[in-house]
Amino acid sequence: MNVGRNDPCPCGSGKKYKRCCLQTDEQASRPPGQEWHDLDGRLGTAIGQWAKRRFGDVWSNCPDQYPIDFEEQVAHFPLFHAWAVYERKIDGRPVASWFLEERGRHLLPEEHDWVAAQLRSWLSVWEVLDVAPGKSARLKDLFTGEERTVSEVAGSRSLTPNLLVLARVVDHAGLSLVAGNHPAPLAPTSGRDCVDTLRAELGLGKRVNPQELREGNRPTTIIDAWHEMVEFVEDQPLPELRNSDGEELVLLEDHYKLVGKGAKSTVEAELSKLRGAHSPKLGARERRYTVVREEGTDESGPILASIVVKAREVVVETNSRKRADVLRGRLEEICKASLTFTKREETDAAAILEMADAAPKKKAPAELAGPEVDAMLRDFKARHYATWADQGLPALDGLTPREAAGQPKYRARLETLLKEMEFHESQEDAGRRFDFSTIRRVLGIV
Repeated sequence: MNVGRNDPCPCGSGKKYKRCCLQTDEQASRPPGQEWHDLDGRLGTAIGQWAKRRFGDVWSNCPDQYPIDFEEQVAHFPLFHAWAVYERKIDGRPVASWFLEERGRHLLPEEHDWVAAQLRSWLSVWEVLDVAPGKSARLKDLFTGEERTVSEVAGSRSLTPNLLVLARVVDHAGLSLVAGNHPAPLAPTSGRDCVDTLRAELGLGKRVNPQELREGNRPTTIIDAWHEMVEFVEDQPLPELRNSDGEELVLLEDHYKLVGKGAKSTVEAELSKLRGAHSPKLGARERRYTVVREEGTDESGPILASIVVKAREVVVETNSRKRADVLRGRLEEICKASLTFTKREETDAAAILEMADAAPKKKAPAELAGPEVDAMLRDFKARHYATWADQGLPALDGLTPREAAGQPKYRARLETLLKEMEFHESQEDAGRRFDFSTIRRVLGIV
């Protein structure tokens, strides 16, 4: 119900809405913890102004000591400001600590408590365990092992399980809130590599006390290492994609013109006899024949091609030039004068990845979408992962996943590898995702 500020309050008090329930209703509609984020912004500005008067150039030179040129990357400003106020040390202490000592008596109780909560917080790498989009995210600190459920309305919409984020989590007034984070998350493998590098560089053990992460210049080192890993990942070339036969993955369409009277019926009759071909289901409007590998006994076998018979043409869809050439030879042999090859259209699968990376929220063009493409990609993944558990992998020092699962030294590395694959799969459209639950059950990692 829309109520004007000067309208009678709906509660029946007889007062104007603005004099009665307006403020309460506005507070109720705000995201949980928003008042603390607002307070954080006001206090951060006040502390910065005080620090400029109190410390002069030592404070003003903050941007020069920050590992990232945030002035050209405005998305980094929240982390920079949190670092400058609560992490960077002046004479061995954060600026906020000096502020609280010298100006704390002038603060309101809620202001004093918020600054104190910020000083108890720490910068760390957090793994996303679970997400309630638009509400919250459950995080685990990979250094300390502590878990938090953070109230995060906007961020929770972009987070996915297994993703790693660099952030400061503040516990205050019964809530956990993100107060400063690096704008770029990392996938499980690269993120954990960064954590391992930091453990070695900072001399940290397996389980870390939060105070260890706050010491000295460690927050700056953590930001620097994380940003270096982000840039390294962004500079990596796209992977070379191949189908289950090891051939370069290319989405191909070969077009054939139907020639002569009754050509459509003749071609369909020949296709129904083609080795490995499965006819359209009874009553199907689209005349699509699915060709699986010859040893396949049913349509669940690996798909080699999809053949669509239209009113005036036949279109053969495959995912490699070799498969397309083989199918062309077979069709020209069995259909003879009923078909004439007209053209070949092909799209490099890597181009699809580049397009998706550049515009992840846009749908792929119609010719790169649809059930046939989804089925082709699912088939590619199913074939790839069918023997994956028994393949020696460089990431596991040559061990197979099945062998690694039984060795404590490699089991954690295997778990990270699975999380990495699951994370990337979660970015796919639902129709193209591979379910890793079967592999997890086989390996005993559930």
